[in-house]
Amino acid sequence: MRPSAVDRRAGFRGATAFALVAAVGCTFDDGEPWGEAHPSLAVRFDVPESRRTADGALRTANDYALTISALDLSLGSLSLGFSEDTDAPAGFDPAAPPAGFTLCHNGHCHGPGGKLFSYAEVAAVAGGGGGAGAEAIVADVDAPDGVPLTAETRDVPLSGCPCDVPRGRLTGAAVAVTGLRVRATVRDLRATPRLASTETAVDVFIPLDTTLQAPLSARIDCDEPVTVAVDALLVVTPHVLDALDFAQPAISADVAEATGDRLRTHSTLNLEMHR
Repeated sequence: MRPSAVDRRAGFRGATAFALVAAVGCTFDDGEPWGEAHPSLAVRFDVPESRRTADGALRTANDYALTISALDLSLGSLSLGFSEDTDAPAGFDPAAPPAGFTLCHNGHCHGPGGKLFSYAEVAAVAGGGGGAGAEAIVADVDAPDGVPLTAETRDVPLSGCPCDVPRGRLTGAAVAVTGLRVRATVRDLRATPRLASTETAVDVFIPLDTTLQAPLSARIDCDEPVTVAVDALLVVTPHVLDALDFAQPAISADVAEATGDRLRTHSTLNLEMHR
């Protein structure tokens, strides 16, 4: 019996994104696609015990204790990147990036001037600019009210796939995040209180424009039919709440930007590919 998507994702562990590398074959007729992609996406909220107060509330870096009633992540899409160049570089070792790039983690590296570059972009630089003709397969997220972030892995509904697979190489995956809604009761843990009352109910939405990426490598050749399944698991940590100051009346652009940065740098996008 084939395991469910959640069962397969239960084996994901570790603090960095990873992908399985595979060679994929296909046959085709004129006018027919080279194969078919079946992407899936799930999310989970991981809170270490060090972030818990004695009564089980979540402690933020700003010394607030949150008893969360709902935490919903708004997602735009899951996209798979393909390169038409089958000889393009499969990737690179994040621990040994090419000259000019440093601090490779969570699907991106720091480049000249501090700009962030995706693993696929860095791999293209390392290979002399390979990966021309790149395109993306996009599965839209069908969850207009957001996806609950809980300790349990939650499947995210997608639309628009299965999708036709072009000839070439599967180079990576990306998840677009558009917002975070926080509903909670908040307590101030500092000696000098910043809130008007001991416990304050909050319901805030933080608009985000953030993309989390991770590399993949699979060549789509031509020797047998192909169906490529890509399971993505986005693991979010409490760092995503650390920029929030609940004593402030509104979410500023700076807070939204800082929240997006924390989501991108402290979350993990794990990928598993199989046929």
